[in-house]
Amino acid sequence: MEYYRLCEDEGSPSKLIFEDGSPRPRTVDSDASPPPDNKYLGPASDSEWRFKACYESIVCPVCGRYDEDEVYNVGFEDPVDIRIRGDFGEVQDITLISDKFLSVLRREKVRGFETKQVGSTIWHALRVTERVDCDERVMDEKPPRCPACDRLKRTLGCFRSVSELTPPKRPMTLFTTKTGWARLYGQRTVFMTGDVALALRAGRVLGGYCNRMMSGEEAAIAAKKGPNWLPSGSTVFLNGTEG
Repeated sequence: MEYYRLCEDEGSPSKLIFEDGSPRPRTVDSDASPPPDNKYLGPASDSEWRFKACYESIVCPVCGRYDEDEVYNVGFEDPVDIRIRGDFGEVQDITLISDKFLSVLRREKVRGFETKQVGSTIWHALRVTERVDCDERVMDEKPPRCPACDRLKRTLGCFRSVSELTPPKRPMTLFTTKTGWARLYGQRTVFMTGDVALALRAGRVLGGYCNRMMSGEEAAIAAKKGPNWLPSGSTVFLNGTEG
């Protein structure tokens, strides 16, 4: 069975868990991953944004980081401002999918996920519930840890080989890692069985691509050629067509 990693196109400015507001004392670490930045919100000053009140209790007061599962549990009420160009994208560590994307998952009876609607929009927050073991040595953890919540400052790395995961054996399944990391964008990667990737393309889902997880032999070649090398034909493009 083949396995793929979901990859988004360049993000667009969106507001999901933040709101406009007057200045508040800011204790958020300037290098922390969750606060707004150019990719999601455009240039922002302390006077232009703040966490919505419903999330303040789950945000670390020292570093400003949070767990995306806890954000999902709180939910996503209006007002929101989602500006994703295609049918999916990452917004402040939350994967959002459109009505079209969700309809494909439901039609194909895909396993391993749940969703919550985002306000009154066409968007849904995706939480992958099928979580697997992984080789945590793939991730390069960057200290220091926050003295309040013990979260890492930053983590680098990317799962590219099947051998780095313990993937599910059932078809039509979304999955991710049990462990989450402090990342610049997104704490957990969305993986899928190959049939899901093909179903998304057949359903004309738009907005990015799916990269096939490499075999051991391919991973050995990639180690020599560099991190940008991919096996020929290993990408399923999600460009709104079936081809």
